Amino acid sequence: MDSITDLLGGKVADAEVVLGYLRRDLFPAAVKLLDDEWLPLQCSLFSSDALPTNQRNLTDVRTRVGVLLEYQLGKAIERVLPQDILERLSMTFVLANKFPDLAFRGRAGETGVRFEVKAVQAVAEEKAANFDTLFKDIRKGTDFVVVLLWEWERHASLPLSYPRIDSVFVLDAYQLAQMRDCYWLNCPPTDVEPGRQGFDLCFGVNCSKGKYNHEEGNYGKLMRIFDEDFEQYLAEEARSGTTLKEYYLCRDRIYRLGLERIADRIMASFGARSVSRSKGLPLLAVAEGRPGRVLIAAAAEMPSPREVVPIAVKDDIQLVLLMNAKFRWQVCDRTGRELGRGSKPRAAMEWFEGWAKRS
Repeated sequence: MDSITDLLGGKVADAEVVLGYLRRDLFPAAVKLLDDEWLPLQCSLFSSDALPTNQRNLTDVRTRVGVLLEYQLGKAIERVLPQDILERLSMTFVLANKFPDLAFRGRAGETGVRFEVKAVQAVAEEKAANFDTLFKDIRKGTDFVVVLLWEWERHASLPLSYPRIDSVFVLDAYQLAQMRDCYWLNCPPTDVEPGRQGFDLCFGVNCSKGKYNHEEGNYGKLMRIFDEDFEQYLAEEARSGTTLKEYYLCRDRIYRLGLERIADRIMASFGARSVSRSKGLPLLAVAEGRPGRVLIAAAAEMPSPREVVPIAVKDDIQLVLLMNAKFRWQVCDRTGRELGRGSKPRAAMEWFEGWAKRS
C-alpha cells in the first residue's frame, strides 16, 4: 500500500490510486473542517452586510469568495494531515504561474501533486469557471482540478450566513484536458471555410471565414467542457478513467443545487412549500401555497410544456413553472397556454407574488 507521503509527493505513477485517496480521504476531511469550523467564523455574512444586486458587483463577490475558499482549502489540507507528513511536505501556494493554484513541495523544493481549484456558486447564472490550460503545462498523473461547489447557508444557531461547500469533486487534469480538446476540436464553427480550429503554443485559435483569431474565452468553460455524444472520439485513457464519470457527477450536481435553490426562492415568494421533490435531473417539485399548487420542472435545457403539462393535469395542479440551468423561466397553465416568461429569477418571483395577490 502506498504511503500518504508518496501519494502527495508525486511518487505514485497510477493517477487513479492518487485520485482514490484525494476523493475518499483528503478533500472530504478538509471540506468538513471548513464547513463545520472555519467558514462560519472567518467568512461570515451578517444581516447588516447586504450583498450587491447588480451583476457586476455580485461577480466581484463571487470572485472574492473563490479566492478565500482556495486559500482556506490549502490551509485546511495542512491541518488535517498528520504531522510526520508535514515534516517532509508542505502545502504551498503557487505564485509564479497561472496554473496551478496549490502544490505540495518537499524541503528541497521538489514538486509533488498540484491542484487547480475552481469555486462555483450554484445560483450563478453563468458559471464562469474555466479550464484552458494546454497539455504542455500539465504534469500527467500529478496535476488535478478540484471543483468546490458552494452556496450561502444560514448558520444553525448564529445570526449569520456563510459560503458552505456543498460538494467537492476531484478530476485528473490531463484527462479533463483530453475531454475538453476532443469536444472543442470536433465542434468547429460552421464558417471556418478553408481554415482550421486548433491551438498555437500558448492558447486556442478560432477561425472564421479563413481568418484566424485568439479564442475569445469560451474554450474550457467547465459546465460545457464535454458532452456525452462525443465519448466515441475520446482517447481510451480518458474514456476508461474515473474522471469522465466524476465530471458528469460534478456538472449535474451543480445544475441540480442551483435549480433547487432558485426554485425554493420562487416558492417562498408566494408563501409555498415543497410537498414532493424528485432526485437528480430533471428537478420535479410540487409547491403548495395559499393560491394553489405549482409543478416545477427544471433541467439543464428547459423542459417542454408538452412533456410536463400532462403531469399537472393528472395531479390537479394549477400552474407549471419551467426553468433551465441559466434560470430562464416560463409559466403555463394546465392547457399549456403561456402566462409569463423571463430570463431572471427575480422576475419569476415578482410574477408569482402578483399571482398570489390576484388569487
